[in-house]
Formats: sequence, C-alpha cells, structure tokens
Amino acid sequence: MIYGIDRPSNSLGLLDPVTGTYTVIGNTGDTVGDTGGLAAAPDGVLYATFAANGGFYTLDKTTGAATLIAINDVDYGLAFAPEREPAKLHSYSVKFVLGYQESPELEVGMVRPGVYATEINIHNYNDTRVAVRKHLLPLVLKGRAIGREPEYTRVAAQDAIVLPPDTATMDDGFRIAELLYGSPPPQPLPLTIGYLEIVSTEPLAVDAVYTVGDREGRTVSIDVERVEGRRK
Repeated sequence: MIYGIDRPSNSLGLLDPVTGTYTVIGNTGDTVGDTGGLAAAPDGVLYATFAANGGFYTLDKTTGAATLIAINDVDYGLAFAPEREPAKLHSYSVKFVLGYQESPELEVGMVRPGVYATEINIHNYNDTRVAVRKHLLPLVLKGRAIGREPEYTRVAAQDAIVLPPDTATMDDGFRIAELLYGSPPPQPLPLTIGYLEIVSTEPLAVDAVYTVGDREGRTVSIDVERVEGRRK
C-alpha cells in the first residue's frame, strides 16, 4: 500500500499505484502546511512531519489521526534506510597437540609420553576472497596445564589472513608455537595443547592432521580429521 498526505484536506489516504487515485482514510486532526514528509518504519509505523508547526508525528493507519511526538521544525521529506543484517561469520574450533611429553605421571601427564605434531589445513574453495581470523587458546603451555578445571584460558594470540579465491594455507606446529612463544619457538618444543579457532566470512574446508610417535622415533601414527564449522 502507498500512503499519502493531502495538504488541502489535512488527511491521510491511500494512493492507487495504477491510477493515482487518492482515497481518504481520515483527517489527521492537525494542519499539514506548505510542506511535509511521510515515511513508514520497518515495523510498519507511519511517521510524518508538518510544516505548519514544525511537528513530528505518528499517524494511525486506520483513522489517519496524527499524534505529536515533538516540535523539531523538520518539515521536509522523511525516509527509512533498510536495516542490514550483520555479517554471518563461520567458526571452526580445531584441537592442537604439539611437542614432547616425557613424564608419565598423572599430574603432568596430559597425554602419554611421546612426540606430538598437529598441522591444520585451510582451503578457500569459494570464488570470492575470504577474510580469516585465528584465535589461539592454550590449555597446556610449556608442558604445564594452565586450563585444567576449575581454571580456564582466554585467547592468548591472534593472527589474520585474507585468502584469495580457491587458495589454501596451513598452520603447523611451528607457526602455532611462533604465535604462542615468539620467534623462533623453543626447540625441542615443550608440550603445547589448546584450540585454534578459525573465524571466516565464508565457509571453508578445514582439516587437521595429527601425528604422534614414541620418544625414540620408532613408531609413528597419523590421523586426518575434517573440522565442521558453525555459524557465529
């Protein structure tokens, strides 16, 4: 429906989009004056300005009656900009386990003794650029548990990249250690466990490659996991 205000009759009415015919709904109960404005808010409420007194009003769409909000002397057109939805982000929480674990003792043995590595692959398969932010939340740092319940950790390091269409990148143990410990990271790398949260403007393909071996390097196992994202 197209609403309009008729200045001579000081009325609110409907305009036929084909013929232009104006059909009165009802009198506003106030004087419009030489100029005025009319606009509908996203919630359907009608607002108007009248030049006669510089008033700002709401209008009843059933009766046409005007209710004064304020005198602000804005007596020309009104308009409402469409509300834009906030960008929908995608989040991927990837577990990483890195470095050497030597002690089998329960208190410090977050994992079994061995040598651990994690490599995280990120593929932008879209035909558009994708902005990516990375948040590191360590739970074990320098071989010591810092996030064992009832304790918890927050983001300790961040990184960012913009991936062009159909490109890939990776975050391996060296890069994660650089962000957490500085460059160059300590060698041999102490046990380091936590989460890498990947936040992107478009969906991505994210895979984690986990490798573990014994301390003598005689036994090695490898596992590849696809990480599913969620809306953030």
